[in-house]
Amino acid sequence: MRMRAATILPATHDRGRRRRRELALVRRRLAGVCVLTAMVAAMAPPAVETTPARAARIEDRRIEAAVDGLFAPWQRPGSPGCSVGVSRGGATVLERGYGQASLELGVPITPQSVFHVASVTKQFTAMSILVLARDGRLSLDDDVRRHLPEWKGPPGVTIRHLLTHTGGLRDAFLLIELAAPDTSRPVQDQLLGLLAGQRGLSEAPGRRYFYNNGGYLLLAAPPERHAAIRTELERLDAQFAPFRFTQAGVRARRRDETWAPRA
Repeated sequence: MRMRAATILPATHDRGRRRRRELALVRRRLAGVCVLTAMVAAMAPPAVETTPARAARIEDRRIEAAVDGLFAPWQRPGSPGCSVGVSRGGATVLERGYGQASLELGVPITPQSVFHVASVTKQFTAMSILVLARDGRLSLDDDVRRHLPEWKGPPGVTIRHLLTHTGGLRDAFLLIELAAPDTSRPVQDQLLGLLAGQRGLSEAPGRRYFYNNGGYLLLAAPPERHAAIRTELERLDAQFAPFRFTQAGVRARRRDETWAPRA
């Protein structure tokens, strides 16, 4: 038995050494492959944008080119223009100004330009009236003559009628077109005088809704005549902050005020 064991053991030992050498060789080869793979990865170009992101970027550039082309006729000296913003999915795609904010002063329009927003101010006029009503300085059911002594029209037109476009007033801008030109007064004062001086209405107050600029021209007068409401309007600037209206504001017009855009 001992002779048989002596014959078998050296053969088993040789096979084990060969096996260990083979495993070591495999490990070295695997290590080489890993190093080569790492080198290739390091030398490879950056990953290409995902298809949706690349498509969105291409679409943004297409929109920019289209908008620039649309407003190209105004993008020149001596031309009026506008400020344009385009958003998609809550993200801003483009903010750009085209043309001049002031032809006289040569001020260009930029994304930061401030504009008079015309009838958008009606909601702020209505709010100022409601502030006066809240503070007891007027009632929504007051006759307009109580706050506009110059009113010569028929009785029965109330603050509420003016707020809700149901006052039956004549069209203010048609009236000023029919009137003789007057360059001695601001247009706002002319319109107020023409409306207050009308001795008749287009129809009875409260009869129906009919959008009317003149009603809000009349509504603007009581707030302008109340120092308290002017203070309240000034406070609105701070209230705009949470909405990021950093370049918007409300201001009461002074009789002697002139305004022009600046660079």
